Amino acid sequence: MYSPKIREAPTSPSAAGRGVVTAAFSKDELRRLYSSLTRLLPPGGRALSAEEVVDVHALADKTRSLIAASANAVERGKLLFSWRLPKDLVPTQNKLRGIKPWRLKKIKAALHDAIIAQLHAYPDAPTHGSLKPRWVRTTRFSTQEPDELSCDANGFKVAIDVMVTCGLLAEDNKKHLHREPRWEKCRPGETHGLVELFAIGDEQVAAAEPAFARVEQIVHTPGPMTKVIVGGGA
Repeated sequence: MYSPKIREAPTSPSAAGRGVVTAAFSKDELRRLYSSLTRLLPPGGRALSAEEVVDVHALADKTRSLIAASANAVERGKLLFSWRLPKDLVPTQNKLRGIKPWRLKKIKAALHDAIIAQLHAYPDAPTHGSLKPRWVRTTRFSTQEPDELSCDANGFKVAIDVMVTCGLLAEDNKKHLHREPRWEKCRPGETHGLVELFAIGDEQVAAAEPAFARVEQIVHTPGPMTKVIVGGGA
């Protein structure tokens, strides 16, 4: 069975400055780790050598410091929206630089229609005017790893802009949006993107890792009114 290779973005200084935890351990996992470490210590634990006792104490102290540091940090919460995009709708930053205005307009229209068509299945996706920040995880499935691992460089800049237009995000700035970019290797001809929108919470909510799936091409078809205006008749 084919198993894609997964790579994740490291924690950035800007993310750390905003108090966002993107490390390997969630707050709950840190607390469980601390509990497990302290159970090794006497009384009650197995007989440890002096060196082991010192080592466990040091690890427990470090874990306790991590718990304290993450107390006010935010984490990825409930999944609000999931959206698969074909290759043509996730142009990389390099391709966007030379894109024709008409082509960009067509991509935005197709993205807008795709969101609207799926909203009935995600009742919690619209912000309804709320300014609360949200978490977007974007995964690019491609044969080659991008030179820069970021949401915009990976091809999701336009998609995120349209999410703001459709009311899924208050804004696309750092105050209202935490971006989590990812990349996964796939076979040739199967390049596509996955956008996942999450709430931001005090505790991380379990969510499935982004997985490869075949995606049919999304085609933007003008509506009846557009056809009448452009064609001059029914």
